[in-house]
Parts: sequence; C-alpha cells; structure tokens
Amino acid sequence: MWDFHHRLLSGVVAGSIASVYGLNPSTESVGADVVPLPTSLGGGMLHMTPQSLALRFDGDVAVPQFFSSPGQQNVQIPWEMEGFSSATITAILGQEQSAPVDVEIVPYNPGLFSTNARGFGQGSIQIVGAGGALAGPISPFTVARPAKKCEYITIWATGLGPVTHPPATGAPASYDPLAHTMTLPKVTIGGVAAPVFFSGLAPLFVGLYQINVKVPEEAPTGNAIEVIVTIGGVSSNVVTIAVQ
Repeated sequence: MWDFHHRLLSGVVAGSIASVYGLNPSTESVGADVVPLPTSLGGGMLHMTPQSLALRFDGDVAVPQFFSSPGQQNVQIPWEMEGFSSATITAILGQEQSAPVDVEIVPYNPGLFSTNARGFGQGSIQIVGAGGALAGPISPFTVARPAKKCEYITIWATGLGPVTHPPATGAPASYDPLAHTMTLPKVTIGGVAAPVFFSGLAPLFVGLYQINVKVPEEAPTGNAIEVIVTIGGVSSNVVTIAVQ
C-alpha cells in the first residue's frame, strides 16, 4: 500500500530549495551525486503544474531532487514556476500517483541556513578569505572564529527570488556571467544595516544563494549577534554570528 501526505511549507519560490514530507515518496534513501540534478531518486518523482488561466507552457514540470527517502524529498522548485501564484504538486512512484496538492508560489521567501539545519542558532555564514571559517565562537569542534568589524562575510541562503541569467532548472549557476538577484536585499547584523556587495546565486551550486556583506563598524559584539535578511518586503528567519 502506497500513500503520500504532502507537507510543504507555503510560500515556495521558483529556483529555491524546499523539502517535501510524505509517506513512501521513494523506496530508499539516496542523494544526488550529479548535476544537473536528477528528477527521480529512489524510484520516486515529483511533478509540479502551475495553475493559471493562461499557462505559458503545457504539461507538468519534473522537480529536481537533491535527496530522497521514504519520508522526505529535498528538491529545487522549478524555475518554470516563476510568475505564477500557485501550483499543484504530485508524487509518482512506479505506477502509483498521489492526489495533487496545492502549493503557494511567492516571489520572495528568504531562508538563511544554520549549522544545526533547523533554521536558527549559529548561521552558516563564513568569513571571506579565512579558509572557510564560520563567523562563530571559537570551538575545538569546528573551524570558526568571531568576525571582526569591517571584515566581509558570506551569508548562505535560498528563496531570494528572480535573478539575472538564471540557469536551467536543476542546473548549477555559472561563474560567468554571475546571476545577480533582481532585487538587492537588506541585511542587518545586530540591528545595524550591513553594506551588501553581492547578492545572487552561488556559482556551481543549485538553488543556493549567497550574500556578501561587510560587518558594520557599529555592529554589537558577542557570540550570538542576530542576522536578518529582508528582500521584497519579506524578512528571513533569524540566525546568529559571533562578532568581536
């Protein structure tokens, strides 16, 4: 007996990373090891169909997958969904197919990555030119140190919306040309505005955005300074960095 109960947070953004939870959407746990991303992992597939009175194209769009398991699929929302306000998503496994479920499509829904993979606490934010070190408290378990004022950091995110030179769905972003966000986000560190020097897709990655900012001289110091990104009037989850 195969069933599928969809639990996808509302407000997904075209081109972004999302998770779909269900019952038996695939037969095994497996991660993608190639790009462009495959649209079937563990035998399971997802299809999205935009809902509109005037569709720009016919048929379903296969959803690229980063990871699939019997309970969860991590996917990229197809770029083809851009400009639509809603879509349906359907799971397929062999000859069985779930009932379609409605999904809201929005232009922006910024999400910042955290080291605990739960969207809060220490952010997945690195100090530029520091060998990949996290901007976090010094720890014997991770390569991390507090960011200094006026240093540059890279914030890893998703859901920042449309970009220049978008790659094909499932394909990585390029270095040349870079894919810049069409809207420049606002970033605050400890409530202080941080100058943004780049915002766009991370080259060679799928669905991953990066924002390069300068830690402001006026930023407060401490081991858990809040970082918030706002774009298109929508604010992100809150993560933290260490600043000295």
